[in-house]
Amino acid sequence: ASPERLPQALRTGLMSAAVAVHKPPSGHVARADGGIGHMRQPSLDRLKAKMLALNGYVAQRIEDTAEQAYLHPPSAIPSGDIYDPQSGRDKARPMRLSITLKPTPILVRGTSPHLGHLADNVEKEKNDRNGWHSVNPARFPVRSVGYLTNHKKTPSQNSVFRCVAVDVFQHGELVDDFARRPGAAAFDHLSRFPHAELFVLNIQLPGHPCYSLVKTFERIPRDESPPDLEPAQRLYDAFKEASPDFRDRRLKILANVLEGPLAIRAAMPNRPAILGTRIPLRWVQNERCLELVLDVGFSAVAAPIWRLMKGVTKKITLDLALIIEATSDDQLPESVLGCMQWHKPDFSMAPPAPVVSESCEW
Repeated sequence: ASPERLPQALRTGLMSAAVAVHKPPSGHVARADGGIGHMRQPSLDRLKAKMLALNGYVAQRIEDTAEQAYLHPPSAIPSGDIYDPQSGRDKARPMRLSITLKPTPILVRGTSPHLGHLADNVEKEKNDRNGWHSVNPARFPVRSVGYLTNHKKTPSQNSVFRCVAVDVFQHGELVDDFARRPGAAAFDHLSRFPHAELFVLNIQLPGHPCYSLVKTFERIPRDESPPDLEPAQRLYDAFKEASPDFRDRRLKILANVLEGPLAIRAAMPNRPAILGTRIPLRWVQNERCLELVLDVGFSAVAAPIWRLMKGVTKKITLDLALIIEATSDDQLPESVLGCMQWHKPDFSMAPPAPVVSESCEW
């Protein structure tokens, strides 16, 4: 019978059945060729993690570019004309901005104790890696006046010490007391400047061989320091004469990875941490030098991070600052104790560590 002669109820039922046959079941989707395929539910947690990582990377790149442009104003470089195949005519290439940041190379044994003096003796390719920078202390937030009540932080205006040299040595066992090792920057600096006072950060990195990354900081004379640095100067004087337990509880480190693999950036958040709670500390004190030894191999937190970094150090750039924690109003505002930037170091050319001299000439 023709559809027009069927009862209305029967025609409605047949049409509903036809729609049900061609409708994809739940959890499926119709394809363009008329077939039915599975519909994949997106993972919100996976998408959220990817978006957070992308937002953090983009924000950091924008901040790095803006800071480099401030430190080194860009120069416009005309690139000449190019040929346009569509119009058949030459057209001017747009102006291109070039921003370069030249690091200071890491000191090797037998060269000048001031790393800046070594810059003219190395090739540009070597100067692009295996180096360090002096950075502005304002890049690091510290506790401001009134922090104990309002918990506000402000950029550090000054630092108690300035970085003057970075050594890297290799050895078969952990070594320290670089102020008494001729050939190390700390020893040479104390010998050349009889009134200098140093703070040495000796990072012991385990492996075969072991490495010592030795950062030498020189104290800025008080007559050259601004008045707002006086609380930090007094705090360091007390810190220097205090017990090792007191130093372990009060010294903070702040590391900010500017460039490097995402896994390392995630493992090193840009937050201050009390060093004594994460890494075993050893202190070596001489007449004009206080040395802090960080034994990374005995730290459950730092050792896994070093294993991640060991093979990709030539791809890592990070800012590093030391801060003595202020716990009372008379110690505020805080100031950075010393800071520097670690710029893509290459440990493959590290010389052997110098031996300790029994008689210090400085």
